[in-house]
Amino acid sequence: IFLVTGSVEAYSNFEGNEFVFEKLYGGSIINYRSFFMEDIVSVNYRCSENCKTLHLSYQKLSQIMVSHEKF
Repeated sequence: IFLVTGSVEAYSNFEGNEFVFEKLYGGSIINYRSFFMEDIVSVNYRCSENCKTLHLSYQKLSQIMVSHEKF
């Protein structure tokens, strides 16, 4: 998921306390580590202002990679 505009917070709850461990802004990729590592991770995200996002599926990315030699 590409964050086009706005801002998003990645956060977790630990022992009754909330921790924001990452703030993302326009131009960021949400949860790219999980996508490229093919790892299942549970992370909480919330928009801290209005956001516009774009979604790129793994299947579509695979098609792009095959058609572009540099990938």
